[in-house]
Amino acid sequence: MFEMGAPYKDNVELISFHSVSKGVTGDCGLRGGYFEFINIDPFAAEMMLKLKSTSLTPNSVGMLNMGLMVNPPRTGVNSDEVVKQYEEEKKHIFKGLKERAVLLANKLNECPYFSCQDIEGAMYGFPSIKLPSKFVEEAKSKGKAPDLYYCGHLLENTGIMTVPGSGFGQKAGTHHLRITNLIADTKEMENVLN
Repeated sequence: MFEMGAPYKDNVELISFHSVSKGVTGDCGLRGGYFEFINIDPFAAEMMLKLKSTSLTPNSVGMLNMGLMVNPPRTGVNSDEVVKQYEEEKKHIFKGLKERAVLLANKLNECPYFSCQDIEGAMYGFPSIKLPSKFVEEAKSKGKAPDLYYCGHLLENTGIMTVPGSGFGQKAGTHHLRITNLIADTKEMENVLN
């Protein structure tokens, strides 16, 4: 927005969000994040501050993680050993995410009736599923979205937790689900998928 110059940099309202729960320093169980206002109407900003101020208990661990996320160890400030360890751990995390993203998409594409695009830069696969018409009718007779019904069966029969795609919006007559690649160990994930 700033690179676009006038009139954008002074007139476009922009709100940015980021979360430690999806970052290198975070973990799905950690909660911490920030949002930034640029050119937001002062009244709207005041109301957001008021809304956020009603939270009485700060999340100390999340705030510590947030600090590390926005101010990671760096040369000239921290010891070379700390910087080196941080960079190695970050590289290890990214390598594992990439391995598991490729593994997840490949394994899903091996399954009959599943189709999954390559997973790039994300922690989730969104495979489409071709559900038999008899299954779709059974789900509807129970008042459930077919992909929700499938996700329930998948959990009950395998222990694999997924999220139905109908919660994200999808074309009528199509079905998909969301599955994560955040299992910490690639070999463990391969065992689960097998």
